[in-house]
Amino acid sequence: ARVLRPRRPTPEAARARMEPGRVSRVLAIKLHDQLGDFLVATPALRALRYRYPDARLALVTRAFLEPLARRDPDLDLVWTLPRVEGPGSLVRLVRVLAGIAGFRPDLAVVLNSVSRSRTADAVASLSRAAVVVGRSRVGDGPVEDDAPPDAARVATRDPVYDVDVAVARASTHQVDRLLDLVRFCGADV
Repeated sequence: ARVLRPRRPTPEAARARMEPGRVSRVLAIKLHDQLGDFLVATPALRALRYRYPDARLALVTRAFLEPLARRDPDLDLVWTLPRVEGPGSLVRLVRVLAGIAGFRPDLAVVLNSVSRSRTADAVASLSRAAVVVGRSRVGDGPVEDDAPPDAARVATRDPVYDVDVAVARASTHQVDRLLDLVRFCGADV
């Protein structure tokens, strides 16, 4: 991440770069290939579409969820990240990553909720997005006692995320935890 994105914005500069007039390409990354994980992410995708109505909204997901993702009316583009299981799949992986890097998103949002994905972090870094929003402290279950009252407080800086959003105190469901990420981008949810 540090090599691919050596000049990272401060959280304050990242907020300014997330204004709708400055964002023409948004990359959402949701690589867990469970149906439920994708379904709880759809309100966040909808909120990104409303926040950035004129932007191209792309999603990176796994092959299992591609047919469903392609039916989401809020998405303009879907990339499927293949599992590397032989020489042919490696070629497909390189092509997908080249397409994502060529997309050059103004904003990348890593939609991690229950667990952190190193693959999603790598895709976010390889995208060379101007701003990467995500969450380093993930998990299910009760919200931690020291959780902020809302998603406006940014946690400590992370090697991948320019904006490392804390789980808000009221965000007990995974849908709410994903919406915290887009709330920080300014989405009205």
